[in-house]
Amino acid sequence: MGLENGHYRIVNAHSGTAIDASGTDEGVVHGWERHDGSNQHWIVSENDGKWEIRNVAFGLFLRPASENHSDIHDGTELIISDSPYGWHVYEDEDDDTYR
Repeated sequence: MGLENGHYRIVNAHSGTAIDASGTDEGVVHGWERHDGSNQHWIVSENDGKWEIRNVAFGLFLRPASENHSDIHDGTELIISDSPYGWHVYEDEDDDTYR
């Protein structure tokens, strides 16, 4: 089954932490122990073949912190912003995760 529009909690497959939009540091996103807070819930929606990821608590979009989007890799710093970003998301063939 492929990714569908909806509400998700996004969890790091290696650490088990959830993507957490900080309520104290404007724009900061980090991995945090999972809880049921709306700052760890995301609305994922397909737009023109790419995926936009919007935080439920703040209504802001997940995006790379750097303006150099050609250099996105594991460990890239993420922020939330009012500017949408189109993510390429695919299902990993070796496990039940998306990348």
